[in-house]
Amino acid sequence: MNSLLPATWRRNNLALLLTACLIGSSGFARAQDESTASSLLADANLNGSVRGSVWNISKNAFGNNDLGIAELWLKASPHIGQGAVLVLDGWVRNPDVFHHEKAESVLRENYLSFSSGAADFRIGKQIIVWGRADQLNPTDNLSPRDNTLFMADSDDQRLGTVALKTTYNFPDLVVTGIVLPYFQPNKQPIPPASGVVYAESIPEGGQYALKFEQSGHAVDWSLSYFQGFDLNPDIAIDTVQAGSLALSLQHHKVRVLGADAATVVGRYGLRAEAAYTWTEDEEGTDPFVKNPFFYAVAGADRTFFEYLNVNLQYFVRQVSKFNDPNAIVDPLTRNVALQQAIASNQLDSFQQGASLRIGNKWLNETLEAEVAAVVNFTRRDYYLRPKLSYYFDDHWKGALGANAFHGDSNTFFGLLEDRSSVFAEMRYNY
Repeated sequence: MNSLLPATWRRNNLALLLTACLIGSSGFARAQDESTASSLLADANLNGSVRGSVWNISKNAFGNNDLGIAELWLKASPHIGQGAVLVLDGWVRNPDVFHHEKAESVLRENYLSFSSGAADFRIGKQIIVWGRADQLNPTDNLSPRDNTLFMADSDDQRLGTVALKTTYNFPDLVVTGIVLPYFQPNKQPIPPASGVVYAESIPEGGQYALKFEQSGHAVDWSLSYFQGFDLNPDIAIDTVQAGSLALSLQHHKVRVLGADAATVVGRYGLRAEAAYTWTEDEEGTDPFVKNPFFYAVAGADRTFFEYLNVNLQYFVRQVSKFNDPNAIVDPLTRNVALQQAIASNQLDSFQQGASLRIGNKWLNETLEAEVAAVVNFTRRDYYLRPKLSYYFDDHWKGALGANAFHGDSNTFFGLLEDRSSVFAEMRYNY
């Protein structure tokens, strides 16, 4: 699969991040000697972490089952003039120090934030997260993820995308409009296969989104609309030659109408989120393009005793105009269509399942444990993620965890079974 960003851009990210942090600091011009270094960092609101982790992976696509990862994360938010803030967030990492891999870097966010009256603006590369449900978010269509990265925290896989975001705050309603001039897709782990070549096509063209939201009332809710490209590619046959097969990964246009809501009833927090997605295959006749589908999540959480939190959700997927890919006569077309349907969660017309997250704290909140799981009742595949964290002091944190994917070869989580892993991480936050 093609890389998300050009190699020259990735190599220059760290230098750009460090330079911008220094130039953006309002105290830079006033620095007279080394004693002002601490005030420079304070003016830039610089923070981040140094991380080291070891991973044992069931079957790494690149042949290394044991990885040692070293990372430096930096974030700065210096004030620019009055009322404007420049936000920069990125990392540099060596993805496999055991095998002397080269360092890579990504500038996740680089945007300017300012306000004018009741309107707030963000311009630049930014991470935009939509949805109120836990783990599963049908309306989260805007910012991509790099799912090839092994990260102790799954949210660290998120990447920014270039956007102009305008939010207008009415007395009882918040309206957000977003324009995304460029498209950046999710990066997916595709293991190499003998005789199979993948070519990803990145579409050009703008995208936009609109959201109406109300918060601070008995029921918080939002209604959203997105028109753009699918973050996840569809798989299609490109060319077939003797001993080789070329598959194309294409991101087709989608339209998504979504809604979410959350409220509190007694000691229970209730939330729901749903979206209907129109695709380019509205009649369901193209086996290489997703069908339109409905995806909804609803659940509740409650804290027992002092820290024991339990979050349980139920989800459904309904595929419109469903056609069973197993009924395709041509064997090559059928095999590729089956892989497309499995990766898209469209092998069945109706799918249901549940997610569960249980967390607790001990020892004056220094020891934390969490178990998260997603189970597909229809195909009986699942994802399980236990994690134990300990805070040694205000800066040092250690973690042990695992990612377990399980299912038959014709299931979504079964496709990811080779990426099951255990890990240990030590992190210094500053």
